[in-house]
Amino acid sequence: MALEVSGSNSEILEKAKKAAKAGEREAVIKRKVSAILLAQLLNVLDLRRIYCSRSMLACMPKNAADALKKVGVEIVVGEARRGRPRAHGEEKIKSIAEMKAKGAGAERIAKALGLPLRTVYYYLQKKKKKANV
Repeated sequence: MALEVSGSNSEILEKAKKAAKAGEREAVIKRKVSAILLAQLLNVLDLRRIYCSRSMLACMPKNAADALKKVGVEIVVGEARRGRPRAHGEEKIKSIAEMKAKGAGAERIAKALGLPLRTVYYYLQKKKKKANV
């Protein structure tokens, strides 16, 4: 499992020492990091890959990101979904749109999918706003 870069610098370095003993070569950046902290991590760990969100990469010092690439550390950018998880899956949300396209009313959709009527209206309104953008 990759080293999670979160907490104070001293906590991160302690985690890094444990990860180094376990042979870990990947890290996940979950907070802003300085060039000094990145250099300390490289001294402790033989890093090959760093995962971070687009916003964390933007906060990373440019010279540090360039230096990481030069020493062979790959920076993998992925979007982490923030906030509360959705209560309804993508399939149900797609079903709402499909049923509406076939002419079904909101009440019928709600009953068929076992959703609250207000939820069906919410997703229909959201779809409508997306179409207008």
